[in-house]
Amino acid sequence: HAAKGFLVRFEDGEPKIAAARNLEGRSLPSSVEQLSDSILDKVYKTRQPLIVSDALHDTHFGRSESVMNLQLASVMCAPLLARGELLGLIYVGNDSVRGLFEESSLEVLTIFAAQASLLLQNAMLLRELRTDKAELEGQLEKRFGDIVGTNPSLVEVFRKVEKVAGTDIAVLITGETGTGKELIAREVH
Repeated sequence: HAAKGFLVRFEDGEPKIAAARNLEGRSLPSSVEQLSDSILDKVYKTRQPLIVSDALHDTHFGRSESVMNLQLASVMCAPLLARGELLGLIYVGNDSVRGLFEESSLEVLTIFAAQASLLLQNAMLLRELRTDKAELEGQLEKRFGDIVGTNPSLVEVFRKVEKVAGTDIAVLITGETGTGKELIAREVH
């Protein structure tokens, strides 16, 4: 029976709206001022789902400035947790007294939040992997033939190989076993 829903993320401890939709699926203005800061704060601190069935008449939240200003009727909020880390919150609200939330609604939201946490965590991990991949690909561009490396002593070897590769000079390559002498020989050749 929610009329609107929000996905709230936290950046440096401050709530930021990641997504905001109404019942028709249309985007809402992404403003934290549309949400009860006291309810957000409680769920943020306790990391427990919360239902406020009749917000204006609630003994704890009814006197909250944000609840009074927003004329909230019913609110539910559930944390998005992954491995004990708070990824964000799902906040749903209803401004109609006819559709007050019940405990069974909170159970459904809590289950949904657990599934959404997994999706959000996977999306964050995927973004991190893509960033790492791009970084590694950038490092691979710094290669010399089949040899990859940016160590100053290796760069010095690359410079020497480039210097002698175009000449008819005989070159003796020395080094311990497994150091890549055959790779250097291939590049000189």
